[in-house]
Amino acid sequence: SGLPLIIINTKGTIKNEPKVDCTIHLFDPKARTDFGDKKNLVVFESEAGIEFRGAGAQRYPKKPYNFKLKDATGEKREAELLNIRNDNSWILDAMYLDMARMRNRVCFDLWNTFNKPYYVDEKPKAMSGTRGHYVEVLINGEYMGLFILSDRIDRKQYQIEQHVCHAGNGKKGQRARGIAHRAQNGGAVVIQHIGGHTAEIGTHIGCRLIQNLRLRAHKQQQRLRQQQSD
Repeated sequence: SGLPLIIINTKGTIKNEPKVDCTIHLFDPKARTDFGDKKNLVVFESEAGIEFRGAGAQRYPKKPYNFKLKDATGEKREAELLNIRNDNSWILDAMYLDMARMRNRVCFDLWNTFNKPYYVDEKPKAMSGTRGHYVEVLINGEYMGLFILSDRIDRKQYQIEQHVCHAGNGKKGQRARGIAHRAQNGGAVVIQHIGGHTAEIGTHIGCRLIQNLRLRAHKQQQRLRQQQSD
């Protein structure tokens, strides 16, 4: 077909959790994978851990997967698969209910073309949607069909800096620059603090939760101001 091919061989039965050890081979005719100082790889191979992804999607015959790259000792390994981003955690979206096999991917691609985080000039790599490419997948010699290999919506996607706020432990002057809140049901809300500004991203849930998150962010800012004034 000319599409990238992912071959996964597991050392046990894939389940919801925990992840099962496996090896992953990615074959890409366009050579779009980078790993460390190795660039434009046609073939990429790594140890990994794999599990089913999602909740409701697990009841369908074709299941989505999440896998994390690691080295032979079990330590995290990052690679830039298909020029998406340098990371160790990846999603294989099964698109089972999408008969056209294009809804999510086309929507996210369109979204990324016109919606940019307001601080994109400071963080050029910041994105507000996932990126991904079509791949074909084989697991333990069985052809599983067409999937989307994609990254995740997370702190790295928005380029939110990871700073720890030490509240009430005597350490002063520490500022929380990025705080992400994720709802378990019905969608997600991300509250971020960058350069003293607060923004809501990806709001898909009820107003009550949003109000609670605003209140939490406001209280956090008050604590930070109090620490700075002490």
